[in-house]
Amino acid sequence: MNKNQVIFYLLIFILYLLFGQSYIAVLPSTKKCVRNEIRLLFYTLEIGDSKKEIRQKIDSLNLSHLHYLEDSMVILSPFEWGIKNWIICLNIVDEKLSGLMIRTTDENSEHPKSAPPDKGNICEEWKTDEIFEVD
Repeated sequence: MNKNQVIFYLLIFILYLLFGQSYIAVLPSTKKCVRNEIRLLFYTLEIGDSKKEIRQKIDSLNLSHLHYLEDSMVILSPFEWGIKNWIICLNIVDEKLSGLMIRTTDENSEHPKSAPPDKGNICEEWKTDEIFEVD
């Protein structure tokens, strides 16, 4: 590959990140929208919801930036530089939602400062006493 080809492909990649699929990387301008979707879903889900109810609520909200991984019970937001994108972790016990928490993908213990507090029963591995300045 010559130098011109490398520059061309690098330019294409940069343009893709800027104007391509929003689930690949969050631009600063869409970060607020993504965080609002996460908060909306967090407040919509209720302790005691079944897996089916969780899926129905997610589908009914038409969240354009979030991706629900049913197998791992995690709801992902698009990648942010510095690996500070928020995720919603669901604690399911006996097929019902028993806990709900927002963390960053970088650390299980990083509860973003502007995220709502955890609700319900939280898995030991996700508990944190410290609120990190992650925004």
